[in-house]
Amino acid sequence: MAHGPNGRDRRKAVEDRRRSDERFEHVVRESDDRFERMMREFREDSLRRDAATQKAFKDLRTDIRTVGLAIVRTLNRHTRLLEHIRDHHGRLLERIDRKLGPRGNGRPGQGNGRGV
Repeated sequence: MAHGPNGRDRRKAVEDRRRSDERFEHVVRESDDRFERMMREFREDSLRRDAATQKAFKDLRTDIRTVGLAIVRTLNRHTRLLEHIRDHHGRLLERIDRKLGPRGNGRPGQGNGRGV
């Protein structure tokens, strides 16, 4: 081993380099840990957002289906009502038309109840 000022300087330089390497490794480990934590949080947040988005779309599909079925039921009910009116009241209107007789040029038909 070297003695004297050169040997001490060399040992000090080696020790300084070792401490510097340890500090660097510590900083790198902390950076890696921080990066891993950020990535884990990002993935968890992404999963939460994806789940929320999927639920929103599912709810929207359910709402659209519910509204669509309500529209179809309403249209069916109105169609049945119109068919009833056509079948029942249509015959009534036809009888009234027959009683009133033919109309032409804006003149009232025969048997209009006005005694004309």
